[in-house]
Amino acid sequence: QSLFVHPPGRYLVVSHGGILNKLLHLIFGFKDGHRFYFHLSNAGSCEIEYNLEDHRWYLRSMDARQGRKQPYSNPAEDLRVVLLRHAESEGNRQRQFQGQAETPLTESGRHQAADAGQRLLAQGYQFDRITTSPQERAHHTALAIGERFGLPVHQDERLKEIDKGRMAGMNGEQIDARFPTRTDRRNPYLPVGETGESWFELYLRAGEVVHSLVSCPPGEYLYVSHGAFLNSVLCSILGIVPQPSSRPSLFHFGNTGYADLAFHQSLDRWTLMTLNPGASREE
Repeated sequence: QSLFVHPPGRYLVVSHGGILNKLLHLIFGFKDGHRFYFHLSNAGSCEIEYNLEDHRWYLRSMDARQGRKQPYSNPAEDLRVVLLRHAESEGNRQRQFQGQAETPLTESGRHQAADAGQRLLAQGYQFDRITTSPQERAHHTALAIGERFGLPVHQDERLKEIDKGRMAGMNGEQIDARFPTRTDRRNPYLPVGETGESWFELYLRAGEVVHSLVSCPPGEYLYVSHGAFLNSVLCSILGIVPQPSSRPSLFHFGNTGYADLAFHQSLDRWTLMTLNPGASREE
């Protein structure tokens, strides 16, 4: 609350792991905070931003500063899960709300996908399986990464982006002109774009993926998908259910941005290791 007495600007808060976790739990509205932990090692940092226009918090990045090999991880028991957003698509470049509309990767996006694979390989990941949304922008990103790791890519229909109905493929101005009185902005149970999915349906679909995930044997798994879906996966893990008349805090996923999580089976606890490590504020 004291943060809001300051004018807009950039502020550094230096504290301790427990206090910073409680702060993040409060921001994200956790109902069961002890089952999710933000791993911040010595000199580790996270960047959060409050957007005054849409009145919500964004977790933009979290960098543990100790590389991929984090403590509290038991390879014989734990799951390591990387949730990665696809590379830049033509729809991203044109600032479209793509949903399940198909747009290919840009030339820059193809380079991003190849670089993401090289970066993950250099950081020591040893994936047992790569699973992707079948949509072109995600699938082609996953294929580029799979080539680096010498792994096949498995498609899962459940990893598709939210179906935005008649809004799919439009930009913001087109949406405002076509749907001036949208009811789905504040009601997660109504279909997006009149004929699409509701945000609650997306949450349930993401929950199915999480249920499948925790049933996997110990190992390292990469999931390549889309921004809204990946946020719904994290909300499902955190137990943050979409609520009417409220807009939840969001995890920021830039193109090929990723979250690295561990599930500790003996503790029944998730840990967020990193989010967009090394990302710049201007990303």
